[in-house]
Amino acid sequence: MSAIVPLRRMAALPAVSDRQRNLLAWALSQAEEPLVHLPEELEEIAPLLPSFIEQERANAAPIGAAEVLKCLQAFADRRGLPMPENSFALDFDVELMGEWPRDLFRQAIKMAWMDWPYRRLPDAQALRSYIRQDLNERTGKLKRLELLAKKLEFRRKLAERTEEMRRFSRPVIR
Repeated sequence: MSAIVPLRRMAALPAVSDRQRNLLAWALSQAEEPLVHLPEELEEIAPLLPSFIEQERANAAPIGAAEVLKCLQAFADRRGLPMPENSFALDFDVELMGEWPRDLFRQAIKMAWMDWPYRRLPDAQALRSYIRQDLNERTGKLKRLELLAKKLEFRRKLAERTEEMRRFSRPVIR
């Protein structure tokens, strides 16, 4: 029997072929390129993008200030550290860390729990140093997915409008 409890329920992703997975990976690496440079075959993954975006947003769901404060209090209690006197600084740190994804915050606090060398509570900057690369990759991936979805939607609308306008164009008389 497993002792692992899922933190939240995730919607099942649609079945994705290896070709679509490779196409998506390539498209994400090219998402910031101008639309004219993106090939037409990306239309194959356009219907999949909303579910991938939804999953990335779920993965980026913030932990919340209450849980951050609870973890910092446990950290301070365990190490015999006083909570910071300046409540504004603590509030600001808690607010910043509360915006991080739950799994990344827990990863950072675990790493600090194992080897924090100072006689003070870790602040947001110190904990962020443990997860900076993962946090940047995750937010970057979400931004690229959203950008790609917007570009493909724009291309679809442009094609529709072009076809619509062709009906009204006059034939060329020679």
